[in-house]
Amino acid sequence: MLIPYLIGDDFSTKLKWGVAFFSIVASICLGLGVPLILKWLINVLSNAEAQSYQIMFFLVLIYGAGWFLNQVMVNLRGILMWPIGERAVKNLCLDIFSHLLRLSANFHLNRKTGMITSAIEKVQNNLIDTFFGLLFLIIPTIIELLLATFILWKLYGFWYGFILLTMFIAFTVISIKGNQWSLVARAKSNKVHAQSSSTILDILLNNTTVKYFNNEEYEYNRCNKILGTREKLISKAFIHSELVRVLQLLTIGIGLTIVMFLAGYEGLHGNIDVSDFVLINAYIIQFITPLNLFGLIFRNSWQAFVNIESALSILEIDDIMHDDSNAISLQRGPREITFENVSFSYSTQRPILRNVSFTLLAKERTAIVGLSGSGKSTIASLLFQLYDPTKGKILIDSQDVKYLKRKEIQRIIGVIPQDIVLFNTTLYENILYGNPNASKIEVDRVCEICHLTSLIKQLPSGYETMVGERGLKISGGEKQRIGIARALLKKPEIFILDEATSSLDSKTEKLIQQDIEAATKGVTTLIIAHRLQSIVNSKKIIVLEAGQIAEQGSHEELIEKKGIYATMWERQKSEK
Repeated sequence: MLIPYLIGDDFSTKLKWGVAFFSIVASICLGLGVPLILKWLINVLSNAEAQSYQIMFFLVLIYGAGWFLNQVMVNLRGILMWPIGERAVKNLCLDIFSHLLRLSANFHLNRKTGMITSAIEKVQNNLIDTFFGLLFLIIPTIIELLLATFILWKLYGFWYGFILLTMFIAFTVISIKGNQWSLVARAKSNKVHAQSSSTILDILLNNTTVKYFNNEEYEYNRCNKILGTREKLISKAFIHSELVRVLQLLTIGIGLTIVMFLAGYEGLHGNIDVSDFVLINAYIIQFITPLNLFGLIFRNSWQAFVNIESALSILEIDDIMHDDSNAISLQRGPREITFENVSFSYSTQRPILRNVSFTLLAKERTAIVGLSGSGKSTIASLLFQLYDPTKGKILIDSQDVKYLKRKEIQRIIGVIPQDIVLFNTTLYENILYGNPNASKIEVDRVCEICHLTSLIKQLPSGYETMVGERGLKISGGEKQRIGIARALLKKPEIFILDEATSSLDSKTEKLIQQDIEAATKGVTTLIIAHRLQSIVNSKKIIVLEAGQIAEQGSHEELIEKKGIYATMWERQKSEK
C-alpha cells in the first residue's frame, strides 16, 4: 500500500530513484574495495624498495578518495530521497484525511478523535524511518554482507565464508523471531497509547464539564490508570527489544571471536601475511558495523511499520455513502421537497421515524415541532443526506435524492444547527467558512443582518479576534449569530434552521427572527423549533410525536384542533 506513495508517477521522481539505486551500487562497490586497497597499501609498506614510495602515495590517494566517495554516496541518497519520503508522508496523510472526511456521519458519531490523530501523527513520524530503513539501509546491508562473505571465501577459503554466513543467518533469524516477540508488546502499547491520547483529548475538550461536577480528581485518577497501563506496556516492549538486542550482540561476538581466532591461527602458521590479516579484520569490522546497526535499523523499521498500520487501516474502512452508479445532476427548480413513507432507525432496536409523509412547499416556510426525541433533527439529517432512509424516499422537485449526486444536494442546502461549532481561528475566517470565495462586502452584509457588526466593533482585534477552541471565547448567543451569518453567506436554495435561535435571548431572537424571515423570503425553508412563538408565521407546521406525524396545518388551524400543538402553545404561554 505504501509503494505507490513512494514511487510516484512523474519522470523526475523515477530519475531520482534511478540515481539513488546507482548510489547504492557504487557505495557497495566502494565499501568492498577500500579494504582491498588497504591490503595492497600494507604490502607496499612492507616492501623496502625505493619505487614503492610512488605506489604508496597513489594507493593512499585512492584509499582516501574511495572512503570519501563512499560517504558522499550515502549523503547523495539522502539529498535525493528525503524530499520523496516527505512527499509520500504528505500524500498519505492527505489521503487519510480525505478518506475521513468522506466517511459517513455514523462513523464520526462512533469515532475517537484522539486515536485518529495519534494514527496520523505516527505516519508523519514513522514513514520516513520505514522507507529509509528498509530500502537504503537493510537491503544494501544484506547485499554488502553477502558479497563480503563471498570475497573472504574466495580469497581465504571455505571456513571464513561459512562462519560469517552462519553468523548472518543466525543473526537474521534472531532478529525476525525476536522482533515478532517484542512487537506483540509494542502493538499492545500502541493501542493503549492511542487510547490515552484519546482520553486526554476528550477530558481537555470537556474541561468545563469536569469543573461543573468538581471531577478533577476523578479525571486525574482515570488518566493515571490508563497512563500507568501505557507505562507498563511500553516498558515491557522496550525490555523485550533490548533482550533481543543482547542476543544479536552475542551472535556477533561469537562469530567475530571465531573468525579472528582462525585468522590469527593461520597467521602464526604462515598461511597468511599481515596484509591478509588486516584485510580480514577490515572486512570483519566492515561486516560487524552494519550488522550491529542492522539489528537496530531492522527493529526500528519493523516498529515504524507497526506504528503506521493503524493509520493504513483507516483507508480500509468502507463506511462511505456512495452516489448511485447512475446518479444524475440536480435540475433547477422551485425546490419543493417531499417525504414519502420515510422510516429511519440508527439500529433495529431503536426506530426514529415511522412512515413519515409530508411536503415542504417550494419557496415557503415549513416548521416541524415536537417533544425531544420525536425525530425532528433526524428529518434535517436525512434531507441533508447525512443518512439514507431505512424505507421510503425523499424527493426534491420530483427527483428521488437516491439517484442524485449528494454533493450537489448539500451544496444548495444551508444548515443552521442548534449547536454551532466554530474552528479555533479568527472570527472572520469562521464566518467566511460559509463561502470561502465571498468578498469582504458580502461578509459585512451578513454580519449586519445577524447584528454582529456592533460586537465586531467592540472587539479589540475586530474580525481578527481568535474565537478559541470550539468558540469558547465567545458567548452562546454570539456563536449562534456567527452560525446564521455563515449560512446566509452560502446563499443556499434551501434553508434548514434546527433550533437556530435557541441560544438567543428573547430580544435578540426577535431581531434576528425578522432578519432571517427577510433573508429566507422566497426560499424553501425547514424550521425545527422548540419555541412555538418563532414559527407562528410558517405556511405549514408539522407536529411530530414518537417518530410519526400527529397533526399538521397552519398555526391557526392547529390551535382550532385543540390537539398536541394547542396544548404545547398554551403551556408555553403560561410559562412566560
